[in-house]
Amino acid sequence: MLGRFIRSNRLILRPLLLILTPPLLFAWLIASPVGVTLLMVFFGFPLFGLWIVIGLFAATKAFHFWQQRDWRQFASWVAVPLAIALGTYNWNYTLMYSSIAGQTLNFAVNLPTYLERIEKLPKGGAPKLEVFNRGGMISASSGVVYDESDEVRLPPGEQSAEWQERAKEKVSSVAATSP
Repeated sequence: MLGRFIRSNRLILRPLLLILTPPLLFAWLIASPVGVTLLMVFFGFPLFGLWIVIGLFAATKAFHFWQQRDWRQFASWVAVPLAIALGTYNWNYTLMYSSIAGQTLNFAVNLPTYLERIEKLPKGGAPKLEVFNRGGMISASSGVVYDESDEVRLPPGEQSAEWQERAKEKVSSVAATSP
């Protein structure tokens, strides 16, 4: 059943696969538990290069089918370099949406761990506040914050003094134990 679907729709599926492979790999890198910034330094440019190579390969295939006057194959293959050119032209958006997909995947995978750690926090007293750091470089890191009081969403300066003290304590303890 699946094989028949793929064979009958290969003119659509093949270009989609070629177009989406590097951005999906980029999202997977962001979702991985290894330091996000480190992976981007080592694999970001090679993925961009892979995308360009795929576009050039598809343009060559499109030219081949144009010469043979096979218009269905030509349309299928010419869509790939056009879509890659559009994604490259709008590189910031391509990175942004890949990053959102990767962060969402990472959150979904780690949610049980987050919930387990939140359950282990002391009960009673001040509202629970926990920081889950994913790491990064010295100047910046990324992570997830659980704030039972919801003060983290308030503009800076509008949080209570008690919350600011707890947040400062949490951030300094996370920075000391960061990967």
